[in-house]
Amino acid sequence: MLTEKIVSTNANTLKARLFIESGRFVVCTSGNYYTKIVDIKVSRGTKYLVVRNGLNGFMRPIISNLIEKVTCGVELEGQEPLYTSNHAFSFSVLSSSEEEEYVTIVGNLCTSLDVLANNVKLKKAVIGDVVSINNAGSYSYSLSPLMFSNYEFPRQYYKKKDGWIE
Repeated sequence: MLTEKIVSTNANTLKARLFIESGRFVVCTSGNYYTKIVDIKVSRGTKYLVVRNGLNGFMRPIISNLIEKVTCGVELEGQEPLYTSNHAFSFSVLSSSEEEEYVTIVGNLCTSLDVLANNVKLKKAVIGDVVSINNAGSYSYSLSPLMFSNYEFPRQYYKKKDGWIE
């Protein structure tokens, strides 16, 4: 097999190992990003769900939201890894409520850039509920400015067949 020959040749001549990185293609649509609601505010008729980690945990929806706002909804060609497309992410609240409402989801950083979603219809939330964002599999943690305002880093969890591990 060609791969075995390349591995063997590199190991013997260069003393190197071969690593294959699966990349965005394989993992982009996998995984969810979860963040807890730490506050709920209403301003000028808009209800805001303030989450623990927005920009400083999962930057890609914020970039997508910003591009959509600047281009007035015109969809641009994807510019990976920062931007896939408009509406590349869906949002949900992990709640038992049957009632729904329109909300804007924002992070807790002191910047107006920290907006994950504008005017999305979700289950009615309370402080302590968790917001789930899909398609978090590639670059969610590694692209985000984790040290911004010195907040606690988001945790990463991986689920295996036998249960959750940290």
